[in-house]
Order: sequence, then C-alpha cells, then structure tokens
Amino acid sequence: SLWQLPLSSPQVRSAYFELVSALCQHVPQVMKEEAAKVSPSVLLSIDDSDPVVCPALWEAVLYTLTTIEDCWFHVNAKKSVFPKLMAMIREGGRGLAAVMYPYLLPFISKLPQSITEPKLDFFKNFLTSLVTGLSTERTKSSSSECSAVISAFFECLRFIMQQNLGEEE
Repeated sequence: SLWQLPLSSPQVRSAYFELVSALCQHVPQVMKEEAAKVSPSVLLSIDDSDPVVCPALWEAVLYTLTTIEDCWFHVNAKKSVFPKLMAMIREGGRGLAAVMYPYLLPFISKLPQSITEPKLDFFKNFLTSLVTGLSTERTKSSSSECSAVISAFFECLRFIMQQNLGEEE
C-alpha cells in the first residue's frame, strides 16, 4: 500500500509529500476517504528538518488541512503535532526558517478553535517559541533566517490579534 511505503530517504519523503499535495488538488475525495492514513503521515512529520523534504512537507501540511477537514480527528494535536512544531520553532526552524516560516501564518489560520483551546496558552506558547527561535545561533548568523522569523512573528501576531479582537484591519 502507498501509505506504508518506507520513507527512509529524503528524496522519497519529498516525493511522497509532493504526491499528497497533488492528490489533494486533483482527487480530494480520495484523500478524504484515506484521511485516517494521510493525516498522520503528513501531520506527524511536521518536524522533518531535511532541506530536501521541508518545502514539499509544508505544502502537503497546508493541502491536508485544507482538503481533509477532519484531519485533526486522526492525530492528537496537543500531544503529537504541536510539541513537534513548537520544538522546531524554538530551534529557529533548524536552519530552514526561510523555507518553513512563511507557512506558519497559513497553518495557524487553518487550525480549528477546538484544538487550540485554551487559546491564550496556545498562542502564548507559539509566539514565545518564535521569539526563542530568533535567538538561536543559526538564526542570528543568517539575515534570511532572521528576517523569516521576524516576519512570521509579526504576521502571526497580527493574525492572532485580529482574531481575538474581531478587527478587520
């Protein structure tokens, strides 16, 4: 079965995530039917820090969130996905902030309120993790990494404020 492929090499993992994105775009009904297999395979890989895999992974994450509305029923966000995500963010994206961080705003914008409760704790942890990631050596030594972290922080902060204050601008 496709869902049990050994995903050992970065090239295979990248190709797998590219396939998931393409299937979400072209045959979304099939992906919805396979949600119990697709959702964990993508969302539980959120901390893959291989530079070959990262762009395809994050595209697949967003397509999964958009296409499979019940994707969160198939993983434990608070115990499995968010700890991996927060660790990755606290570590400044592990040298992939310029690739990964532009996906953070679309990611948090697709999170259902039910899995981010209590909201204050979730978003405080999220923003604190971004700030912590800004002070990693790798981030401080690269202007593109630093810029990606700062941009993501302010984009996400603005989104969070708008969602919680009900403001349009």
